[in-house]
Amino acid sequence: MRLKIKLFFIIALVALFFNACTKEYSYEGTPPNVASSTGTAVFTFGGSANSCTGIVVDGTYAPGVPVNSADSAVITVDVDSTGTYMISTNTLNGVSFNGSGVFASSGFQQVTLYASGKPGALGNYTFALGTNGCTFTIAVTNPNSIDTSSKAAAFSFSGSPGACTAPTVSGTYQQGIVLSSSNTVSLSVVVDSIGTYNISSAAADGILFSGSGTFTSTGPKTIILTGSGTPVSTGIYNFTLPNNGCAFPITVSSPPTPPAASYFYQGSFGGVNYMQTVTSNNGYQMAYTNSSLGDSHTFQSTIMPSSQPFPANFTVFNLSKGVFANFSASTQATFKAYFAPGNYNYAIKDSITQQDGDGIVLQWGDDLSNIWSTDNAPGTQTGSSFTITNVQDGPAINGYNVDVTGTFNCTLYNSAGVAKTVTGGQFKISFLYQ
Repeated sequence: MRLKIKLFFIIALVALFFNACTKEYSYEGTPPNVASSTGTAVFTFGGSANSCTGIVVDGTYAPGVPVNSADSAVITVDVDSTGTYMISTNTLNGVSFNGSGVFASSGFQQVTLYASGKPGALGNYTFALGTNGCTFTIAVTNPNSIDTSSKAAAFSFSGSPGACTAPTVSGTYQQGIVLSSSNTVSLSVVVDSIGTYNISSAAADGILFSGSGTFTSTGPKTIILTGSGTPVSTGIYNFTLPNNGCAFPITVSSPPTPPAASYFYQGSFGGVNYMQTVTSNNGYQMAYTNSSLGDSHTFQSTIMPSSQPFPANFTVFNLSKGVFANFSASTQATFKAYFAPGNYNYAIKDSITQQDGDGIVLQWGDDLSNIWSTDNAPGTQTGSSFTITNVQDGPAINGYNVDVTGTFNCTLYNSAGVAKTVTGGQFKISFLYQ
């Protein structure tokens, strides 16, 4: 009888010991505070049975918007025994959080749980880690109230990773002609989560396409990428977008052949092609108008009708280059050198004196008698170009003059500041030394 009592006492004592020393073991099943954990690690959650301590919830959550890798919760655990772990929450409103890995050391450590699913409705939702684990809350808010300025959008290109679906290419692409803001491609995308985007294609033939912005709602969208650079060669070139994006083709053609005329201008003005020549009998002339301020001169040349009545739908093209200093000490050689081949800036008009500074001023009178100029306010010429490609002695008509050939891309403005983009411009005109 005494033996039986002692054995019962020992069994009871052992049971009491194990009940007092229970820790969180990661094994099959769901012991308290370990959530849905399997493996060998032994750990407890910070703030067990209460709000998780040191919890950091990242991301934005909106109804109908799938979560992405930026949506997560960082929790703190106290590891007693190293090993593998797998932690998951309950599923609420279509969303759950999961994480797995290996604890290589004991002590306090942080674990990132990544969200999965798609929120169903607005509101605050509290997630629990295990039966008696800690809890944390996320807010599902209206997409219009979410600050998307610092979060990258999740989206895919229609047609990826193959050819882009129905891209719309705008603008003219010609060998040796710099691209402008009119050279764009519109692409279809499907937005999974709102946020910012910044896209740049791979470069080909000296040009590429890029664009940035913000998606404020999900679903099918259209983005516009703008081209930059100068095509090097003619041909068909494919431009591939990043992250397994789609690809679209661009055809680069030869630049237009200058007309067989003494003088001319041509280009795309506001998306409409214009060309005017000067011949001995077509009613157009090359006119010269030089201006001076002290010993500094500005030389102007104009392609315009030679007599009245002016022809229907006539245009006027005027080009001036300044400022030529110390004109009184100049020679024919220094005058010709003033138009040496190279790149030149467009002149900026002084807001007080209304005088143009050093550089090029291009003016154009359209077929509706509207006057456009590079120096009208605001006068912005970002991405514009002006290049003289050749200069040679011209025919001696009223004295010594030089024939100048070149190309241009620019923005013209009317007196109200309305802009008109000019691309693919070419010219051959004459300047008189006087």
